Amino acid sequence: MTLDQFVNLVRNQHNAATDTNWSDAEIYSLITSRANEVLSIIGLIEATDTSTTTVAGTQAYAFPSNFITIKALLYNGELLTPISFKDWETDKAAGTTPTGKSNKFVVWNNQVLLVPTPDNAYTLTFYGEKEHPFIDNSTQITIDIPSVLHGRLANAVIADMAAKDLKWDMMRIYEDKWLNQDMPAFFRYAFLHKRRGKFRTVTDADTSVITDNGVV
Repeated sequence: MTLDQFVNLVRNQHNAATDTNWSDAEIYSLITSRANEVLSIIGLIEATDTSTTTVAGTQAYAFPSNFITIKALLYNGELLTPISFKDWETDKAAGTTPTGKSNKFVVWNNQVLLVPTPDNAYTLTFYGEKEHPFIDNSTQITIDIPSVLHGRLANAVIADMAAKDLKWDMMRIYEDKWLNQDMPAFFRYAFLHKRRGKFRTVTDADTSVITDNGVV
């Protein structure tokens, strides 16, 4: 569902359709927080970023906004090899990282360190996983988890709204749904998502453990 549809849903369920105690901005914050809980279970958002350009003589480059892990890194369209700090120390000459065309990288403190240090300005292409960007209905206008899970996400947001308004019985009802119905559904979704689109293993009569007379 769209962001507006989601906000209308949780407002109506909470009987706060016109309640000025609740700004849309505050609800966006709750959505972002709970969406990241969902992503921690079903998998972070896979993303590509090409916004970083290297600077000659500069080795360290910050992860793109909201990126948590880097799966692959391209330098001027060429795939770089991830290495360890031990490998990096081996590559150093007299303790100094050489300068030239980068072909390796080290991950450190939410940065990538290019080896050798680049001597030209080229585009870095990051492939990785990121957390949910903060929803503000301006820069980020969508809820970037699968739409089939939006209804379950709403239960958590309603629980948070009920807690602020001291509606403890309502909060417990929706938090119970979140913990005992929605959380298992997220784990189930993650499990089934990995299996979808994969071929089942086909065995013949000679390799199957099942025979006409039962299990071998």
